[in-house]
Amino acid sequence: MKRNGDSIDTIKLTLRHYKHSNPAEPVNIFIYQAQPVCPVSLLLAYLNLRGTSPRPLFCWPDLSPIARDFFTQALADSLRVCDLDVLGYKSHSFLIGAAS
Repeated sequence: MKRNGDSIDTIKLTLRHYKHSNPAEPVNIFIYQAQPVCPVSLLLAYLNLRGTSPRPLFCWPDLSPIARDFFTQALADSLRVCDLDVLGYKSHSFLIGAAS
């Protein structure tokens, strides 16, 4: 996390284990503040509820990771609420985005 005075303006996520990963070469993804919806403040609020101990970022209260099927369905539901084309986004898009 990068602090700007009293606030955090950047979060670095380090991915060590994912499909086709090489644990010796983790991938870093940087999340920056934005408007009108700030992903940094939303992630910090989520971590405040979830806790910051090492475990999967998205997990159930018993610490087990969120299943891919659940994530895929939640993504589709969220896109529908935002009135976005569900066909334009898939969970695979996150893999492609991280790779590029």
